Amino acid sequence: MNHCVLQTIVISLVLAGCSIGEPDAARYNISPYDIRGEIYVSEVHWAGSVDNTGAKNNPDDDFIEIYNNSSAPYDISGWCLVFSGTTSQLIVFPTNTVIPSGRYYTVGNSTNGAFNNLDLVIPGFSIPSSRFMIEVQDAGGRTADTVDFLQKDYLPAGAALPRIRRSAVRKTDFFGGEEGSSYDSWGEYLSHETAWAMQYIRGNYQGAVFCSPGNR
Repeated sequence: MNHCVLQTIVISLVLAGCSIGEPDAARYNISPYDIRGEIYVSEVHWAGSVDNTGAKNNPDDDFIEIYNNSSAPYDISGWCLVFSGTTSQLIVFPTNTVIPSGRYYTVGNSTNGAFNNLDLVIPGFSIPSSRFMIEVQDAGGRTADTVDFLQKDYLPAGAALPRIRRSAVRKTDFFGGEEGSSYDSWGEYLSHETAWAMQYIRGNYQGAVFCSPGNR
């Protein structure tokens, strides 16, 4: 998938949803169905990065991973990520943004730090290390998923220690087998599970940054 770079993404949230005017069905994927559980956030790396020596420390080297849980490719062109809480950001996915079935899509700050392969690179993008909410919305403003990290005074998972950074990964609920939406539905990424995942983290960060952008 081609990498896209958007120069300006921090927008004051004054409108509900992410549509501007009337949605154009020819341009945007506006689902007439219940899309909850189809497209959702599967990993949030809010902790930034630090290299193996501790010398390179970037608290904004963050990313979000989105998963297509449906049985077909999903066109999310014109969809958006809406951040609220301790940050206000609106990220709109560009034209021809398609997530294949059973695959991940990553949005991050840069490919010059710990992560060398992201689907959408947005300079200036960062995720706060304090309370926030993320909503995934289609171009008509319908919510597909909500990541609610506003419920308590601490984030449910992830770690930003001086020499270790870990992401928050979504867990499957014990009853129902679906991705959970509660505070307890998030766990801390504990290890590099596959060699494939390590290919997307630079070698000089692999002893300190634990996450799996684009694969779990």
